[in-house]
Amino acid sequence: MRSGVSAAGRVDAARRQDANAVCDRVIGRVRDGRYVPPEALWAESTAYRAELAATLAIAGHLLGRRPCVDTAEAMLERLLAERVDGALWSVGRWCAFPVYRGLPLDWRDERARPDTAYTNPIVVYCLGVYHRITGDGRFAASVRTSLGRMLAGGAYFGDPAALHHMTPEWVALACFLWRETFPEYWEAARPIVSWVRDDLVRAAPRDFPFVTAVRMHLLLAATGAEHLRGAIGPAIDALLAEGSRRFAHDRRDFRHIEEIAGHVDVRANGALAVAMRMFDLAAGEQVYTGTDLYRYLAGWMDAMRDPDGACYGCRDIGAGQRFCLGSPPHYLQLWWMLGGFYP
Repeated sequence: MRSGVSAAGRVDAARRQDANAVCDRVIGRVRDGRYVPPEALWAESTAYRAELAATLAIAGHLLGRRPCVDTAEAMLERLLAERVDGALWSVGRWCAFPVYRGLPLDWRDERARPDTAYTNPIVVYCLGVYHRITGDGRFAASVRTSLGRMLAGGAYFGDPAALHHMTPEWVALACFLWRETFPEYWEAARPIVSWVRDDLVRAAPRDFPFVTAVRMHLLLAATGAEHLRGAIGPAIDALLAEGSRRFAHDRRDFRHIEEIAGHVDVRANGALAVAMRMFDLAAGEQVYTGTDLYRYLAGWMDAMRDPDGACYGCRDIGAGQRFCLGSPPHYLQLWWMLGGFYP
């Protein structure tokens, strides 16, 4: 992050032990380069696995834990071996464990074709996280192939609004992180940053909070605190002011997507907590983290973790039961405690 926040300053000191417990939990459940949850909301996907691997690498860097980096390496190596055409990745859903939402009917065909949405830029970004943290150039040649194939023809550099949600943002993040090795791709991706800056306030009340958090990551990574007050803060405020994004049972809980409207999801409450903490870290002052809402969201996040580091992604509104131990709740908890998804 270019906001001047030190690595030590990013880690939530009060939750450092909790972050270590989450890392230990994840590492202990990695088998042959894949995190295997006891159960999950959805099947694990290529993007989920890449995000969890890169988050472990970040944790290893910030917490001084080499086993996290080594596990991330093994997970990313496995992902590289799974490219469907030697260059790109499929959505790659798999579930050797119980899931609450089943696989799509075409999941086998889906696994045989490269994804045209955000899967590939997410994986390239995550490989870049490892590259930046370790200085290990082993993935550079593979990334050159993947970036070249992914960006051939310019489809990702057309109208960003015409692409699947979060896709242009992850393209720009991937190109930004590899900018020193492949500057030509970053130059082509720069207009996406301007589009995100100009669209952020309008889109934030309409998008689920995770999208806004991803867009914040891009602006803070690429421009530092330049647009903190003019775009990022107003976008968070616009999201908070939109009543339709909040649940009726408790207006402090936020919605993810309609398909799972029966529970509160970490990609809503957790992503908003991530966004608020990221803003304050970049601002160097308590703008959001001193509010009653943030204290509620922080308590919600704490209640979704067990002492052994297990992180739940969902809480049923009717019964109050916690469930979903897949990748997203674990990496979102770490993004929150470690100050974002940056190397």
